[in-house]
Amino acid sequence: MRKAIRAIIFVLPLLLCGAISREILLPADTIIFLPDSTIIPESLKVNCYRNDAINLEYKVLDKITGKISINPAPDCDSILIRYHAVKLKPIEKTSSVSATSIEFEPPGHRTFKSESKLEFNYSGSLIRSVTLSTYEGVRSESGLNFELDGQIGEQGGIKAVVADEDLPIQPEGTTEELQELDKLLITAYSPHYSVTFGSFELEDDEPFYLKYSRRVEGIAGAVSYPEISGKIAIAGSGGKYITNSFYGQEGVNGPYELSGENGEKGIVVVAGSEKVFLDGAQMRRGENNDYTIDYTNGTITFTPRHIITKDSRITVEFQYNDEAYFKRFVSSSLSLNVTKNLRIGFAYLEESDEPSSPLFGELTETEKSALAKAGTNPDSARIPTFSRSNTGDYNLQPDSPGDSIFVYAGQDSGSYEVTFNDVGTSHGDYTLTNNIYVYVGNGKGRYSPYRYIPLPVLNRYFGFSAKYKPGNRFALGFELVRRSFDLNRLSNRGDEGSSGIGYILEGTIGKFGGFYSSFTLEKREPKFTPPSKTGELEFTRGWGTDEYGGFEREESKLGFEQAGTFKCELSAGRVKKEGLNSNRFTGKIAFERFSIHTGGEFDFTDRHSLTRLKWLKTSSFFNWKIARLVTPIFTYAGERKRENKTGNNFDEFTPGIEIEISSDLNISLFTSLRNEKMLDTLTNSFLPSFRAKSYTSTLRWKRGDFNNELVLSRRISNYIKPFGTGETKTDLLQSDLSYNNINKRVFLRAFYRLSSTLQSKIEKYFERVQTGTGNWRYDPQRGEYIEQPGGDYEQKERIIQLGMPASNLRMGTSGTINPGNLIPIEFLKKTVLNHFLSAERLIPLSSPLSRYYISPINFFKSSYLIMGRISARSGIIYQVSNDSRINLDWQLDSYLDRRGAKEERHRDETYSLESNFHLLAGFSHLTYLERKNILEYAQAINYGNLKLTKYKIETGIDWNAITNTNIGVMLKFSRDLERMRYNTDVDRFAVQTKLSVPLMDGLVRISCEGSIVSGKDKNLFLPAQMAEGEQMGYNALWNVAYEREFGEKLGFAMRYDARTGKKQKLNQSLRIEGQLYF
Repeated sequence: MRKAIRAIIFVLPLLLCGAISREILLPADTIIFLPDSTIIPESLKVNCYRNDAINLEYKVLDKITGKISINPAPDCDSILIRYHAVKLKPIEKTSSVSATSIEFEPPGHRTFKSESKLEFNYSGSLIRSVTLSTYEGVRSESGLNFELDGQIGEQGGIKAVVADEDLPIQPEGTTEELQELDKLLITAYSPHYSVTFGSFELEDDEPFYLKYSRRVEGIAGAVSYPEISGKIAIAGSGGKYITNSFYGQEGVNGPYELSGENGEKGIVVVAGSEKVFLDGAQMRRGENNDYTIDYTNGTITFTPRHIITKDSRITVEFQYNDEAYFKRFVSSSLSLNVTKNLRIGFAYLEESDEPSSPLFGELTETEKSALAKAGTNPDSARIPTFSRSNTGDYNLQPDSPGDSIFVYAGQDSGSYEVTFNDVGTSHGDYTLTNNIYVYVGNGKGRYSPYRYIPLPVLNRYFGFSAKYKPGNRFALGFELVRRSFDLNRLSNRGDEGSSGIGYILEGTIGKFGGFYSSFTLEKREPKFTPPSKTGELEFTRGWGTDEYGGFEREESKLGFEQAGTFKCELSAGRVKKEGLNSNRFTGKIAFERFSIHTGGEFDFTDRHSLTRLKWLKTSSFFNWKIARLVTPIFTYAGERKRENKTGNNFDEFTPGIEIEISSDLNISLFTSLRNEKMLDTLTNSFLPSFRAKSYTSTLRWKRGDFNNELVLSRRISNYIKPFGTGETKTDLLQSDLSYNNINKRVFLRAFYRLSSTLQSKIEKYFERVQTGTGNWRYDPQRGEYIEQPGGDYEQKERIIQLGMPASNLRMGTSGTINPGNLIPIEFLKKTVLNHFLSAERLIPLSSPLSRYYISPINFFKSSYLIMGRISARSGIIYQVSNDSRINLDWQLDSYLDRRGAKEERHRDETYSLESNFHLLAGFSHLTYLERKNILEYAQAINYGNLKLTKYKIETGIDWNAITNTNIGVMLKFSRDLERMRYNTDVDRFAVQTKLSVPLMDGLVRISCEGSIVSGKDKNLFLPAQMAEGEQMGYNALWNVAYEREFGEKLGFAMRYDARTGKKQKLNQSLRIEGQLYF
């Protein structure tokens, strides 16, 4: 279906036209905002200004705002950016860049109008390319960006957004709005109809049981009239829906690992599908909000705005990729008015795994047979992945009567060839130690010599609902849903009794003299489970039992409200399950008058089952706004819980004050004291067990071009003997300060983040891949892995166990200043200063507060440091004239990592000086000097360490003979001094020639570079960090490119690259690219 939709959309660009092109020069930085919005990512080309052959790595963070992230080359402090941009609406003002004072005209847009009330704004691009190479074979790439917004008739319209970047990566979960690289959405609408194609979030919140929220890909339609309305959707679901509920850890803001249906870790979460709740309140995603999420690794981390404790209740609803089958999602509903007061509805919902479309490859006959025999037992759906072999690595040995295990016998020394499969923690019988699989016990490992085949599951729901409302004071609602399911679509075993029914009856009586009431009757059969979580979010906390396995619920409520100043509610209810009876009573009261707001509530649960549970939860609040400036606030929360011979109580008092000094300045201060007691079984009395104090302050200030927000929290908790020992100190701090003055071209930002984290132990290992597709190779003579593109291994890492709680400190500053706009001196007007600093480190959670700052001098000398990282860059650009400039640059990237078995260190520091002067008659001269220090040290796995000092000198001449024609010659010399791994010196001398010339209405670029690499050991295999990635002896690199634009709508590019050398075979690639802009 998706291909069909894309085929329809691809026709639209052929009918449209219009785009603009840009070529700008900027000082190199890691984050850059382009002056045009809605850039076309496929057209983006980022090169070093002094050497157009150096292609810089970049990532489009936001194509709408023109925000990109660039990884500058060490020898490049000015970059040349070429791109195309489009706009749906014209921009009245122009933008400029401080480095070169280049002015930009507003991009155009195209609008189509006709006499039949059709009006469209549209823009976009379509790019296709094919690359043929001797080391990768044939690779095709595609990119489509299209946006359409138009009006059809007087009240109808259409909207379309298509983004297909052909990149298999997940968006980052650090922002509130996700920047999706692969998106297709088309919506046509009118007052009564709407149709949606593509990738979108499908949800329905109206029903009680059949409510859902899914990220899907397909088609949906809706019709709406006063007397009748309906919805229908046919789509593929993005993943399996699941809910995780758990408690936090004292003083740990994350990361918290999410788990799949069978407890599997390391799952991939469908981007944007999650809903996160903390203590019953829904959180917002984003570094400046409540939490961030790593979709690839399936973890969430709360920001310093929240103190996470052992009592924090965390609930996460999400979809994840279970890598099983394509999932079909079908839903439909119809609602109509039978009479003026009665409205009925019918609904159908289906979620199913398609056995004919497994995501792990076509099912073999052996796999189908295993599924047919397994029935509904997933542990029986498995096939062995071992076989007898004279060159195997394992032997089969008896372990217990009737059971055998595999034992490592040595490479090619065993009688069995075994492939072990990662089946998740605590689901396998083997563990991996030093690349050897060892039996650790049934269900105690994560690897198995069997491959488990997921069962294809089918769930169907049929629903009926009715709402009767004879007036404004009375309403009655009823919903009945039948669920039928098949836990294994390829087996008939265990299909008996695979259905269940749930129904709910709700009634409300409106206000009579301020009084109102309601009642609820609900019943779920044991095999009835709704498609999503329904009803009360924290059902277990309220009733003392979960909502699974079937139950009956009866609940009624009576309330009174007077003129918005006083409100009181009382409710009583009961839940009955097999062998369980739970009674619940709740009450709320609130009063608001004369700037005073106060109230309280209680929730009492009395559960009778095999154990008796009595649980009372109370809370109250008071705040008083004095003189519209100061608001004192007081809150209280407490619980009394006892279950047979166990029990615990707590009281938490939180006084505070909010001060609104002005509309630009707001301050709040809060403190909290929590005391807990646990039941002592010897004395049958409650004894103190835990104490905690918390302090939180918030400051928000905005003044002119300044913006500042500061949130500071501290919590000190202590366990009391005999229930525990130890003190935990948690400090959370979040600060953001920015100054942006567009007129003076001053942009400054500083941030500080202090949060707690659950640090994990990471194991690095090498995994064999298809020959020629890896980045590492194994050298048997050295007994180590060597980094080399085209190798047979990939380096990976995995979490092997959760480690100690730690504090994560991140801080940074960045800015761009043109001092001539601040101090009117001619010399300063030609100068641009750039600065960037980012530092992060992990330290034990219990470290003193005095250690919570970063000292660049002693950053890596701390014995308590778990992990540290610093990235910094400072640069000065002096523009001698329009065509001449001098650049000074310093950059540092360094880290220390002690999370593994042994520490790893890396340091990369570069000093550079570049001068570019325009001479006479179109000649210009370039000189570049650089010193670089590299340290790579790791003992966790056996790959090469380096301690390298690099010196580089480059000088050359460019000649712009005529327009668009350029000839250049560059001489390059470098010396690498390595003093850890090889203890050798390596010299490289190279000559590069460049030619750019118009040809056949296009532009031809030719670059050739020949080099000689020499050293003491002629047979030494050099790592990629030395000699520019080349090997001893002669080396040659050349490329030829042809680019042509056919007006403003079409473009064509072709590029041939080749590299060879004395110790390197000839590698060639040819890339052909077509471009369409509209």
